Amino acid sequence: MSSGTEKTMNAIVSDIMPPVELVTAVFGFAIKDGKLLLGKFNKATRKDCAYDMVGGHVEKDESIENALSREFIEEVSVKIKPIRLLGHIKFVEDAPKPEDYKYPYPESYMLIYKCDIIEELDFKENNESVERVYFGREELKRSKWCSEHIDFIEQTIGKELC
Repeated sequence: MSSGTEKTMNAIVSDIMPPVELVTAVFGFAIKDGKLLLGKFNKATRKDCAYDMVGGHVEKDESIENALSREFIEEVSVKIKPIRLLGHIKFVEDAPKPEDYKYPYPESYMLIYKCDIIEELDFKENNESVERVYFGREELKRSKWCSEHIDFIEQTIGKELC
């Protein structure tokens, strides 16, 4: 084992909510005409993830559903309604906790919900995202996260994608 931080990450399909106090972020799958809604993010925001899922951190005293709705409006100018929990990404750190680490430790979760699109607002490029896009199954390869988690996508929303 290396002397740096070791992190394991597992995508788990489940409608069972992990402990809420360990949830740090929430993301959503919203589909229109058989295509998954993604944001195109600037590199300063999402490093090497130009096309990525919509979502982000849950703020202090914010509900998971409100955080997800806020992120969709901020990132892609879309009003959504979270429908059901599809699963989560479980993170486990296997190294000493850094002094300034602000998240639950050593275990934390990122939730993934299926969402209904309520309304598309006029999109304006902002400090996080530069475009709202809809990708079909083949186009998902252009997203690093989607490519790395295609099994999760297929198991949860695959039947809805064209």
